[in-house]
Amino acid sequence: MNLLDHNTSNKTSNLMSSGVLKEMSTTYQNPPVIYTVAKLNYMEGLGNHGDDKYEALLVALKPMGFESFLKSGVNAYKFQTSENQNFSVSPSNINRVGYFNADRSMCLLLDEKTIELRLSQYTNHSHLLDTFVKSVEICNENQIGTSNTAKEIELHYIDLFYFENGSLEDMFASIKLPSSQFYRDEESDLFEAGAISYTRILKPGNLKLVVNVEWFSNRGRKNLPLIPGQIGEPDSNLEMPVFSDRLFGSKERISEYAIVYSNSSALVQEPKEIRDAFETLYAHSKTSFDNMIDEEVCNDIWLPK
Repeated sequence: MNLLDHNTSNKTSNLMSSGVLKEMSTTYQNPPVIYTVAKLNYMEGLGNHGDDKYEALLVALKPMGFESFLKSGVNAYKFQTSENQNFSVSPSNINRVGYFNADRSMCLLLDEKTIELRLSQYTNHSHLLDTFVKSVEICNENQIGTSNTAKEIELHYIDLFYFENGSLEDMFASIKLPSSQFYRDEESDLFEAGAISYTRILKPGNLKLVVNVEWFSNRGRKNLPLIPGQIGEPDSNLEMPVFSDRLFGSKERISEYAIVYSNSSALVQEPKEIRDAFETLYAHSKTSFDNMIDEEVCNDIWLPK
């Protein structure tokens, strides 16, 4: 399947005319994005393959910057319900393979029923999506996921909010952080955190957008949580570095920060729909983000290009 058969400028124009995108979308010199994921979920499993096939796939992926791969087995459980409604749970070992670039800021992960691209060094959404759909094509050309039926796509963004010289809540247009809604005592509290979440299902019902805002106080912690548990990697062998210093500045002065996690997904039926569907997910996620922030405050922090 050729997922790259698209015209991005035409799609963007159509989305703007329909009111999905704002007339102008700000890009930043120091964007808040610290982690992104594009994922394709299949109806059937990708299957287990020998090292020779994974080696061949690596050779095909090298022009895109991938230099090595690691296999990982994560212990999990399978939940099954039979026709007579009997419920059973059985242990299962899920085989996963991760392909990495030199500094591990890019990972192509093959899971039981998914192919996903993870980036911890973000440039722009076109690069993310073009790299992902090309990677899927290369997997298909190497008989991985070739005959599988696409089921759903997902697009994940994690943005880091930190205001060194002001109030963190001032970065948001209308959101009240948990720190301003509950009793707290900075003298006696060892740790504080809170979260708010919002879900939208868009007509005709095949697109979902979830936004989570997680707030953290810092009481001298060295390892600050940055990747939400819902999207965190369970195997340390497949973890990626997160480059947050450009946003945090002087770490010893951090008193509080927030993580905005946007998770959008859409059902897909035809391979040719996938690239266009990703553009639509991005448009809705970007519009949601743009309406969340106080542009004047955030421009001074992230610096528009």
